[in-house]
Amino acid sequence: MQQFATRLVERRFQSLSVGFLSTCAALGIGVWGNLLGASPALSAERLTTYVGPLQLSISVDALETYAQTGQASGNLRLFLGFLDADSQAQLRRLLQHEMKADVALVSRVLNIPMAEQVLQSIGKTLQTDSGLNGFRAVRSALILSAANHPDGWTWIDWMRQYPTPDIRIDLSSLMALLQDLKTVVLYQDAAAQVVMDVSNQEAAADPEFAYDQLPDLSQPGPYAFRREQLTFDIQATRTTLDGFSGRYTMRVDVYIPENAPAPAPLVIYTHGWGGRLSDGMVDGEHLASYGFAVAVPEHIGTTDTYRSLFLAGGLGDLTSPTEYVSRQQDIIFLLDELEKLDATDPQWQGRIDVQRVGIIGQSLGAMTVLGAAGASFDPAQLVPRCAEGLTQINPSFLLQCHARFLPPTLYDFTDPRIRAGIAQYPMGATLYGQSGVGNVQIPMLILAGTRDILAPSVYEQIPMFAWMDAPDQYLGLMVPGTHFSTSPPQNEELVPARIRGPAWAIGRSYIRNLSVAFFKIYLSDRPESSEYLPYLTASFGQVLTQRAAAFSSDENRLYLIKSLSPAQLAAAYGGQIPGGVRPLASRSSPVAASRSVLDDLDATGVLRIGIRSEVAPLGYVNPQSEWTGFCFDMARQLADYITTTESRSVALVVLPSNADNRFDLVRTGSVHLECGPNPIHTTVNGIVFSEPFYATGNFGLVPNESLECSFYGLALPDGDRPWRSLVNRYLRSEPARLQRREYARNFDTDNLFNLETCFR
Repeated sequence: MQQFATRLVERRFQSLSVGFLSTCAALGIGVWGNLLGASPALSAERLTTYVGPLQLSISVDALETYAQTGQASGNLRLFLGFLDADSQAQLRRLLQHEMKADVALVSRVLNIPMAEQVLQSIGKTLQTDSGLNGFRAVRSALILSAANHPDGWTWIDWMRQYPTPDIRIDLSSLMALLQDLKTVVLYQDAAAQVVMDVSNQEAAADPEFAYDQLPDLSQPGPYAFRREQLTFDIQATRTTLDGFSGRYTMRVDVYIPENAPAPAPLVIYTHGWGGRLSDGMVDGEHLASYGFAVAVPEHIGTTDTYRSLFLAGGLGDLTSPTEYVSRQQDIIFLLDELEKLDATDPQWQGRIDVQRVGIIGQSLGAMTVLGAAGASFDPAQLVPRCAEGLTQINPSFLLQCHARFLPPTLYDFTDPRIRAGIAQYPMGATLYGQSGVGNVQIPMLILAGTRDILAPSVYEQIPMFAWMDAPDQYLGLMVPGTHFSTSPPQNEELVPARIRGPAWAIGRSYIRNLSVAFFKIYLSDRPESSEYLPYLTASFGQVLTQRAAAFSSDENRLYLIKSLSPAQLAAAYGGQIPGGVRPLASRSSPVAASRSVLDDLDATGVLRIGIRSEVAPLGYVNPQSEWTGFCFDMARQLADYITTTESRSVALVVLPSNADNRFDLVRTGSVHLECGPNPIHTTVNGIVFSEPFYATGNFGLVPNESLECSFYGLALPDGDRPWRSLVNRYLRSEPARLQRREYARNFDTDNLFNLETCFR
């Protein structure tokens, strides 16, 4: 295995190393608007590095002459002597390559936090002449190149705009980056090879069966269908195009099979960043033709309209950190609304089974799938990992690190109605970590591609699959698939050809076959569903590859596996996974309490809640000497929720708490939760907080600048995941949302302002 990886890297490493800096620079283009149109007082004259006491320099003039004529002189000739002919040709093409970008767009992109992280990483290598991190100089040169050369600029032009005489290359940093890259290439190939080996082993062990005679499920199914368009008014706080709002409209396309056995199992399609409702059309129509109802919700904080507004300068960042919560809540709210339709609208009664639900998504949508399947995350665990900066060639890492700005509590969006999930190119290894992914407890199918440059399989899908402990799990690796190998055809024009990968018709044939079979097996209550099991085997993966060769000249082989351990991945790389490759594992989940609050409720029938009595409007004594407030009403509502939704009849007992004993009451089991002004943080031993139910802040004289933000959560006993999940489900329920909105009526505007400011 080691020899296999070494042979591959020898062929690929030279081209990757020469293009590495240009790839990094392409990820970060822009600068502050006040630099536009100005020429730098200085410009770079040479590239300089130091080898011990020796200074080696290559003049920009020499590089320009080489780019134009192929003639080298001075130290450039010495440098080229270390490169073979192919690498020299690639370097010259790199220097000649023209880039064109709108200068205003370039400026906006580089001022977002994610882009600054990229530039900080680049600036460690491309320093100023005084040896400082060169990220500001890199950014300045990029924007001035775009401004002064609107018809196209080259890297020579960029060097001419660099604002110091020397572009100092830190050799140790450069060599470390190149060594890391070489290691990553080795491990990428080794990890892919171990998946291929496992797939071949599983195929050899598959039962004898005529897999090549299985019907092609990429063809339309037997049912006609129609599309219905729904809109729901959701009473909940969410990022919208107008900022934070206490209510929003959710648009949903629903594909309904006709004349199929009713009620139809439901599949939710969740789109990616910059997506739209039409993205779900291909999957929606295909699955509906096989008897599934398909609902496609619009996640308004990550739509194509949101993307366009960002590119036009109307928004300050790619997305708000709250999207990691809001997208998950969209799924839950959608199921709640469909349940209400089934209960109240005769036209919808009996048409959809909202208790048998699958979910499918791609990219950011696939990360939403993992969250709905049970993967949990704690923003506090992201902070040290993300503070290291971009230490891996993985753009999705930066997007995941956005979630570190959320209140530091454990987020768990498990919903018992969701029974199976398909995640295409999911990101989430940093967000969820090993323990969070290990919480997935429903059947799961993950798709990955070996040439995915946005969420590389070596960082994301392959390790997450190895961490997973689902009852039934499958990994489909496409070689050489990309992040877009199963994208809907209407998105083809949006993806540059050079990163599009093999013909999309191949990937679409794969996902159509696999998704129909997967959901037939895991959403069906009919005995005949077992006839689809052969579709989820390594042997059928080989059949799909052979069928693809019959209609496309492109190659994109599919390798299906059912199991892969971290130990197998480590063994693939000689027994040690490179530290720069594997995201840091999250903190191990607390050991589950030997007795859950739910056990106590079953045994005693009493729900005990601690409430403060001196903190209006949460808990206080009114002029009539009555104990009242939000927490008191919440306690009664939670007791009703447990009785009606959990089939546990409970009586409520409220106990007084104060600032000194509130957490001790929870730790000792005197109360099952405590409600009050409890800021969410991670330093309270034995306590975990619910999802936030309110935000507040202290603000200074500078507009929109928060000096301190506080998010209030319910105090719960640590280690009791079933109880925490139930409380969080209650907080997301419509009665709880309406109650919070009623209490916030007089100061709702301030609360929304606080939220928007805290996440800016």
